Amino acid sequence: MIYHKCHELPFTQIHIVDTEFFGDDGDQKTPVCMVVRELLSGEVRRYWMDELRQMDQPPFDIGPDALFVAFFASADFSVFLALRWELPTNVFDCYAEFLCQTNGETLPFGKGQIGALQYFGITDGDQVAKDNMRQRILTGGPWSSDERLAILDYCQSDVDGLATLFAAMLAHWPLGPMDLDQVLTRGRYVATVALMEHRGVPIDTTTLGLMRDNWHDFKQALIEKTDQAYGVYDKGSFRVHLFEHYLGAQNIA
Repeated sequence: MIYHKCHELPFTQIHIVDTEFFGDDGDQKTPVCMVVRELLSGEVRRYWMDELRQMDQPPFDIGPDALFVAFFASADFSVFLALRWELPTNVFDCYAEFLCQTNGETLPFGKGQIGALQYFGITDGDQVAKDNMRQRILTGGPWSSDERLAILDYCQSDVDGLATLFAAMLAHWPLGPMDLDQVLTRGRYVATVALMEHRGVPIDTTTLGLMRDNWHDFKQALIEKTDQAYGVYDKGSFRVHLFEHYLGAQNIA
């Protein structure tokens, strides 16, 4: 893939980035590794978790002269936020842009990165093998030295595929000044989504704990209070046949 269109963008550096991490849904993520490819120079840098934790800022320019490119960038930003890093100024989220440009179309290969590449007629490895590696990462380790190398290779393969996808998108959907402004606006929104997900929803955890610990009693009290007028619960569960009986008794069709 020729990246000549990338040189037309008003940035001195274009960083293609992918991260790997693990963590349960709703929890803040634990970084595993990061691979960065600077598209204009071709330089590739790979970082394991212990290296990332020693950094107080990203190992590449995130200022106004640089462009950060990712696929589903809010996921990668969860790593930035876990490491207490600032988020990039300019963000091109290939996931958001792919959905924006194909809105209303049928996507036979799906809307993931591999599906987006296939949309442009580009193949990108074995999906099953990638899924298996991702599941291995999600276990949280420990990983052998060979597994670490395999994880970094896997992450770099996604970066290589993303660089190809980014170039294909620029070739098919050229960016004028107004288009680029809209892209960067969507990128700022994605960064804001990452911040919201990282901070979570404020909740009274003390009361939540009480509800969880006493949920059976709470549920029974609610049923006893409200079901007297309806008779649609039995042994703590809603029963369809009792509801049908209630509807018939009330002459409700």
